[in-house]
Amino acid sequence: MKRNQKFFPVFFVLVCMFFVTGCNENNSSDFELNRIIQFGMWPQTLCDVTESELSLTGRTYDGNQEFSDKNGNRFVKVDSASVYGTGYTFSDGSPCEREKTYWFRVEPISWRVIAIKGRNGKMILSEKILTAAIPYCNTRNVRSIDAATVWPNNYKYSNIRSYLNEDFYQKAFSEEEQLKINEVLVKNGEDTTSSRINKFACDDTRDSIFLLSYQDLCNADFGFKSDADRVKHPSDYALVNNAYRSAKEGQGGWWWLRSPYGGVSYYAKTVWSGGNLDYKDYIDNLSMGLVPALVMEK
Repeated sequence: MKRNQKFFPVFFVLVCMFFVTGCNENNSSDFELNRIIQFGMWPQTLCDVTESELSLTGRTYDGNQEFSDKNGNRFVKVDSASVYGTGYTFSDGSPCEREKTYWFRVEPISWRVIAIKGRNGKMILSEKILTAAIPYCNTRNVRSIDAATVWPNNYKYSNIRSYLNEDFYQKAFSEEEQLKINEVLVKNGEDTTSSRINKFACDDTRDSIFLLSYQDLCNADFGFKSDADRVKHPSDYALVNNAYRSAKEGQGGWWWLRSPYGGVSYYAKTVWSGGNLDYKDYIDNLSMGLVPALVMEK
């Protein structure tokens, strides 16, 4: 009898990114849905430092140099802020202005647990828009790769996918943390997009870091039950990297999804500032924010 008690019902769930068989065998609070965890490091909050007391580390974020103090605290200097709008302010209420020099503290990234993937671990999504000025694709032109037609909004060959799995992965996570990130099968077919028929949908990919799909953002089980659940606010650092932020109460910034828009090859789906999904934008729009997702081991 005791042996039989160890077996649980198995549900096969088709999710937008990958198939998972089995069920959650760990009732620990570490795997509680909607829980906020901290993992990795990224420049985020405006700070005030004296450059003469700092040393260069040799690391850069989006081309901005990192420094450290004698205690090992790390900071990133942005020499000439690129700010999308006027009247923007930082989290401390100070003005955020174009072409000025600002410093940002490199600090833990906050993530929300949005799904439990059985033995695969837990899927987490950044709580903030971490940066911007990363185009989905650098060109609106149709390309040919290995004799195949590649549309500008093809996620497999997108600039943003490369950035996430190379630059962001290497800069945001230590070698020890990278070992805790599972490479997963990311589903990119038509059924993950907003269109029943979408000729711009691409092959599935295997990734460590990824963007959510349109259908992910429609999934109440992931915590997206209304527009308000999809609102993301840009960090201070994202604001000086051209992230858009709405002035309306309760709204945030714009952010990329991985799903191509089904009507035009140089549009990709986005989440609007109020959390609305009925939007798409040019694949080279530099004001769209980046909200990464990943799957962590248990």
